[in-house]
Amino acid sequence: MIHPHALQQEFCKRILDTVTPDPKIFGPDAEARVGIYSNAYRARLMSCLRNNYEKTWSWIGDDAFDTAARQHCILNPPQSWTLDDYGTGFDETLGSLFQEDPEVAELALLEWAMQRAFGSVDEDVIDVATVQAFVAAHDGLDHMRMTVVQSLFIFPIRTNCAAIWQDIADDNTPPSPSLLEAPAYLRVWRKGFSPHFRTIDADEVYALNALAQGESFGDICSYFTTTLDAETAIVKAGTMLGHWLGDELISTLV
Repeated sequence: MIHPHALQQEFCKRILDTVTPDPKIFGPDAEARVGIYSNAYRARLMSCLRNNYEKTWSWIGDDAFDTAARQHCILNPPQSWTLDDYGTGFDETLGSLFQEDPEVAELALLEWAMQRAFGSVDEDVIDVATVQAFVAAHDGLDHMRMTVVQSLFIFPIRTNCAAIWQDIADDNTPPSPSLLEAPAYLRVWRKGFSPHFRTIDADEVYALNALAQGESFGDICSYFTTTLDAETAIVKAGTMLGHWLGDELISTLV
């Protein structure tokens, strides 16, 4: 007689893969009986994907979404203790299935980034008054270093996925998919209790990465002077700082 723990492990394996269960272990009609649990398990995972990727589901339709979700469930069993984490890499699954429709994978990545931002840790954020106090105490911003909130996620896009997401969210007819005239980036983060996104350029990506590496505001301004005159570079960096503060993107200031 098989040990109960070994039986549980064997049952789990049969749920996770497509191998026919051994009738000597699971009894008569083993395939049909275990199949009930296998189908219910995958249906629950597919339901999680629908909840996490509602806009993508709406964009590609029931049949296409369920086909992709089923493949993802088979190839990517959960790796976390919570189903809130289930959905990592679904954009890659969609990318492999919709190679001629790149907006699908980008739309899914945007949705997943917003899900992650929503579930990120609570953090205090820096306001304009705090920056003004720093300027008064240090005679300027040159040596100011900042830390961004943990909910921040940046990724490149080449399609109008952001416009598609927004129109679906607003119950408007989304635009036809198209490639952007120039590659851009999406910045995703949480403001208050809500996830947000903004399209940004390569300069802002550089600036945010520079902050993460410990560079100062003065360092960022100096970098911009390699392609801009000094006054324009300072205005550009200052405008970014204003956006970051308004978006509640800065968590610490030193």
